[in-house]
Amino acid sequence: MTFPAAGGGYLRLFPLAYTFTAFRQFEKAGQSLVLYLHPWEIDPRQPRIAGPLKSRFRHYTNLDRMEQRLEAILQNYRFVPFREHISTSSFRNEFQLLVANS
Repeated sequence: MTFPAAGGGYLRLFPLAYTFTAFRQFEKAGQSLVLYLHPWEIDPRQPRIAGPLKSRFRHYTNLDRMEQRLEAILQNYRFVPFREHISTSSFRNEFQLLVANS
């Protein structure tokens, strides 16, 4: 099974140990990983909007922990801008192969 791990909501909702396990699996396989989050996900004081329970859970859970989680990730892993990553020849060749096979 495939489980998500490197997106903003997943970083907030799943335990940090889960995130590090997923990162290690990518590292072990020699695969790249894209980490993303929205700027609002590191703002625990943002205004709260009324909405369905599921939406409020997804949107507001662990906002107060997100900055610490991000700091822990950045202390353990090196990231580069996406522009720098796609400029490498190996990625460019893989991308061209994917486009050609589409």
